[in-house]
Formats: sequence, structure tokens, C-alpha cells
Amino acid sequence: MRTFRFANATQEEAAVLADLVQRAYRGDVGWTTEAAILAGKRVDAETVLQQNVGKTECGMGRTILAEAEKRAKEVWDVACIEMTVIAQRGKLIEWYERRGYTKTGETQPFPVDADVGTSLRDDLHFVVLVKKL
Repeated sequence: MRTFRFANATQEEAAVLADLVQRAYRGDVGWTTEAAILAGKRVDAETVLQQNVGKTECGMGRTILAEAEKRAKEVWDVACIEMTVIAQRGKLIEWYERRGYTKTGETQPFPVDADVGTSLRDDLHFVVLVKKL
């Protein structure tokens, strides 16, 4: 069993992490890609630093999610996590559901000016997922 060390990204690592996220979400292949529905920048180094994104090895989403939930509960005393996921990302929603998140039935419009890329479709919207910690 592998162990992971979680740490906040440094200034130097932020650009590398931003590039990794960009390739994962806007790349040509993989189940995480949004390239068919969004174009442009997903995240930049400044955003990585502002959001205090952690670092670990690639492909360890389950471990990273568990650590984020643990920190939310222990550090910020959060009892429930709510997130939005693009409704057209069915496999990603299923991935979160397998980790205990449930759909609330609520939807939210996709922001046209959130600086997360340009929509390639006019039907994008979010579904809201929650998980009690």
C-alpha cells in the first residue's frame, strides 16, 4: 500500500499543477476531459495558489478527495459538502456517487463569465451533489 504526503502547493509548483489540471480536463483523451463541451483555460497558477490546492501523485483522485473531506471536517468543522458538477459529465457524477455523494435534484446555470473556459454547447448546466461528513 502506498502512502501519500499532502502539502500546499508552492509558488513554483502552482504552474506545474495548473498545467496538469489543464491537460486532464481540456486534453484530448481520458474520462476527465471536458474538451468536447468547453474550450480555453480551466485554471491558472494564481488560482491554484488562491485555492490552496494540494499536491500528490497523478491518478489518485479517491485519495485526494478523502483528504479534502477529512480536512473540511477536522479543520473547518464542516458537516456537509456541497458541490456542482456539469450535468453532461455523467461518468464524473457517477464517480462522486460511488464515493457517497448524492444528487439533490437542484440545478444551477453554467456561468458564462466565470473564466473557466468557453462553452462549446448552449445546454450546459450544473447538478448539485452533497455528502454528509
